[in-house]
Amino acid sequence: MKLFLKVSPKPSALSSYATGPHIDFVRETFKSFFNLLSYMAGIVGVYSKNDSTIDAYYCLVEIQHRGQENAGISALGNHSLRTHKGKRLISGIFHKDVLESFIHPTDYVSIGHVGDKKVERDSIAPICLKSEKYDISVAMNGLIINREEVEKKENVKASTDEELFGKLFLDKMNKTDDVVESFSYVMEKLDKAYYSLVMGIHDKEDQISFLTGARCKRGVKPMIMGRTEEDLYISSESGALDTLEHLGKKFIERRDVVPGEVFMVFDEEFYSQQILPPERRHCAFEWVYTARPDSVIEGRTSHLVRKELGHLTASLHEIKKNDKKIIIGIPDSGRSVALGLHEETDIPFDEGLIKNQYMGRTYIIPDSSERNQAAILKHNPIKEIVKGKEVIFGDDSIVRGTISDAVAQTLLNAGAEKVELLISYAPIFYPCFSDKPDKKLAAKGMEDKNIFEIGDEVAKKLPSIEKVYYNTVDNVVKAIGLPREHLCTRCITGENPFD
Repeated sequence: MKLFLKVSPKPSALSSYATGPHIDFVRETFKSFFNLLSYMAGIVGVYSKNDSTIDAYYCLVEIQHRGQENAGISALGNHSLRTHKGKRLISGIFHKDVLESFIHPTDYVSIGHVGDKKVERDSIAPICLKSEKYDISVAMNGLIINREEVEKKENVKASTDEELFGKLFLDKMNKTDDVVESFSYVMEKLDKAYYSLVMGIHDKEDQISFLTGARCKRGVKPMIMGRTEEDLYISSESGALDTLEHLGKKFIERRDVVPGEVFMVFDEEFYSQQILPPERRHCAFEWVYTARPDSVIEGRTSHLVRKELGHLTASLHEIKKNDKKIIIGIPDSGRSVALGLHEETDIPFDEGLIKNQYMGRTYIIPDSSERNQAAILKHNPIKEIVKGKEVIFGDDSIVRGTISDAVAQTLLNAGAEKVELLISYAPIFYPCFSDKPDKKLAAKGMEDKNIFEIGDEVAKKLPSIEKVYYNTVDNVVKAIGLPREHLCTRCITGENPFD
């Protein structure tokens, strides 16, 4: 097997849920959680001669917010590749007895995945493929936009994006035994795709395994790397590496994987090569909603970005203080926004909503009535805080608006005099690549209106909300702090990063 240059590239300049109607409703609400369309996911990769599978498990726990439908881990050593996965939270799949029986002391490569997409068990990542020479396991956060086109052109059938990537890679690897050439071949074939990907490879001839992976040249999805003197850790978010540090890992390098970079650890040596030149198009929504508040992506902390978005939206609309106004945030991403609003206006900020942590995500429930009821189950107001108040609640974005209106109704039921909504993000006019093309959007068709007009029009659609304060595209870019041409803002501008 051919290896590539043992090079560590310099960090990017931008990085550093009986009977009766209520029971029926609950059943249907929970059933809906298993009929979602979503492509949120998180990945981890570990190379360590000391507890690689445990470390991968810890990392997956830390990025569980990126995928709550299914999860899995593949573990590799000198003689085998083994995978365990299921349809629940990572802690439910790898409970103590399972984890203890799955771990083998000779394993030193582990990759893991958490996902929000409803799939059959065999399609849960990591996806494993075999050939005469190699066994591989693939986990990916991203999307191959033109998968059917690629399958037809390459005469390959695949049920998942990971399977397609893996089949193309394995075919080339069998012919060349060259990691770099195989990655280059697949990455060039999949130009209309965005991904952060980890792969465990077991070389059956040499009886050795290694960890490898890549980030697409646009860097749409985040990917963080941490190296100790002997080990390598890969994660979708930096919080997983923070936890490892708290557990005693001493990193000699921590950075974002460069878009277009391929990396590998083989026999305790780290190798890296820039396969494609970066064409940065980082997803702006990662900072606005997807990532944890403590995550650092391309050198920008999500919490600080969200706070600044609160500052900028409040300033844009010149929101003024009065004796009745109070600010609250929708947990979790809206709290940072609300704090920024508070700092900008000096309007009192308090905890006015408590989130049921066991309800899962509500915005991805397809049925609007179920989504509304689920939002009510998920958020409960503290009556003493909001009673008699003019409540402004901060949130990250409005997609359809159903959840926002349901939350506002609970605040009014709790005694709030009126409810206004401050949104950190600009109006969403266009569905993401991972959404249905006909997805309903509250602001759809209002592209020719200004921010203030759009807010008024959307508020008319949401009977419990008196006013909606939107942010601008320019402010979103300003708060993130990266050049606009380095961001994917398709959902709010319509600009296609693949054009």
